[in-house]
Amino acid sequence: MNRGYQIAWWLALLAVVLIQIPPALLMLLYPLINTYLASLVGECFLFVPIGIGMLLLYTNGTPLAVECCFDKSRTGYYIVLPLAVSRFIILAMVPLNALLNLLFGPQPDEFMGMQTAGDILLAFAVLCIAAPVLEELLCRGVMMKLLEPYGALAAIFISALIFTMMHMDIRSMAPIFFLGILFGLVRYSSGSLLACIIMHAVFNGVSLLTMLLYELQAVWVDGLSVFFTVALAALAPVLLWRYFKTENGLWRVAVTAPGAAKIGVSVGSILFLALVVLFNGAVMINWIVSGDWMNYFSQSGF
Repeated sequence: MNRGYQIAWWLALLAVVLIQIPPALLMLLYPLINTYLASLVGECFLFVPIGIGMLLLYTNGTPLAVECCFDKSRTGYYIVLPLAVSRFIILAMVPLNALLNLLFGPQPDEFMGMQTAGDILLAFAVLCIAAPVLEELLCRGVMMKLLEPYGALAAIFISALIFTMMHMDIRSMAPIFFLGILFGLVRYSSGSLLACIIMHAVFNGVSLLTMLLYELQAVWVDGLSVFFTVALAALAPVLLWRYFKTENGLWRVAVTAPGAAKIGVSVGSILFLALVVLFNGAVMINWIVSGDWMNYFSQSGF
């Protein structure tokens, strides 16, 4: 009865295993391998769950229409919305982030410390090309199509939850979840997957640019970052209201499907949740056992 829901979670579990394990094995077997290259390899493995999902949809008589109705006139929204919403969420989540940093330690950034032009190009390939295209094809493409029989709200929420859990680290889950909700709303209201890819690429691209600027260790970078964060966060509610006020997509007609299928229990979702809990539990234990938390507390003035 809930076949699409079951398949979505099993594909998500397969996706996170393929993203994490091949890069880890590469770095274990070849310690000198470029970290960004290993990450790119992991992202490329997403072709497997995407291919399986598209094949299942095709054989079920509901093939995925990758792109059919991109509206160029709304490109400005697709560029500014993810930046504004993410900044709004980051400011709103400051107390929660402080608590998570105390419990798990500050989140390390795997893309910091880029030394060469090759590093920057590979990081760009991962963050601005591979991740947006493949993750959106999987989450807002295959997943939302599989979850379509359960209603738009369920499809948007569950695909955002899967998107969030795929990133594993609890310290980054809040902004990623709300961005996933935004991408899902845009996908459903506009019918465009390309719009979601652009939004994802813009968000990652600005994050990459911010990291590169912080490498300069210049005082003006901090001031500029604070200014744009506050300005964009203030714009977020207005931009969201204007975008969805003028959007005449399917969501206005049927956000919930009266005859939607009921969602049952998925073993795949339970295993996925257990994997996320184990990962973050290991991070917390390492943070405590290593003694790094003592240095963090002293530096933070506790």
